[in-house]
Amino acid sequence: MPRWHWMKIGVQIPFITVIAFCKHCKNIALIKDIKTNTQHGIINDFNEHFGNELSNFETTFKETVLQINQQIPEKSFATTYMKQSNDFYSAAKVFRNNLNQLANV
Repeated sequence: MPRWHWMKIGVQIPFITVIAFCKHCKNIALIKDIKTNTQHGIINDFNEHFGNELSNFETTFKETVLQINQQIPEKSFATTYMKQSNDFYSAAKVFRNNLNQLANV
């Protein structure tokens, strides 16, 4: 779905959410010394190294993040997608803190 379709109806949350998913993945990958670069690479590397270890998604991490590409721009999807991102953020924060504590031991 082209980005302008989402902006046309005033739903910008999904694009901000993709950035948030990638930011948290990159933080965890860097702690584990996994080199990442592009958003697509970050998603692939995270999916390969961590899978669904930090989430309870019904699909793979990659499929969950990239589901925006197959969705019709509706508020209901944006709300669900944002909740998935928030749940992932909570799990990623705990995981990242645990990794940092292990690194400092």
